[in-house]
Amino acid sequence: MKLITAQKAAAILDTSTRHVYRLLEDGSIVGLKTRGAVRIVEDSLNNYIQDQITIFQVDNGIFRDSGDSGD
Repeated sequence: MKLITAQKAAAILDTSTRHVYRLLEDGSIVGLKTRGAVRIVEDSLNNYIQDQITIFQVDNGIFRDSGDSGD
């Protein structure tokens, strides 16, 4: 399990660290506090990003089911 800082997570998402803390608070991503510092579980951040991509695709009608032949 790889842990990253809230600042690095914010840079990956191109957002503020406050937004990262909100994602932690609402359970969208998983983190922990060690020696007073917050660390984000990198896999949870990657899962959050993938979920957001899927939501965007579905909301915009560009999601294709893997069984769809495109015909």
